[in-house]
Amino acid sequence: MEMLRRMKATRPVELVVNLPEGLVDEVEEVRQTDPEFLSDVIVYGLCRRTIFEELQRTRLSDVGFAGSR
Repeated sequence: MEMLRRMKATRPVELVVNLPEGLVDEVEEVRQTDPEFLSDVIVYGLCRRTIFEELQRTRLSDVGFAGSR
């Protein structure tokens, strides 16, 4: 529930992304026809990356802790 409360407190950010040539037209079409969907996809991707990095950091610190015994 706390996460949902925090998600409501958002603000827009301008991003510049270099995409492979094959995706540019498709992403531009989605941006024009359904910008909310594109926003959701970007948020999803950023969340996944953040979670992955945190899990990696946790795993590495656990390995370091186990190796110091």
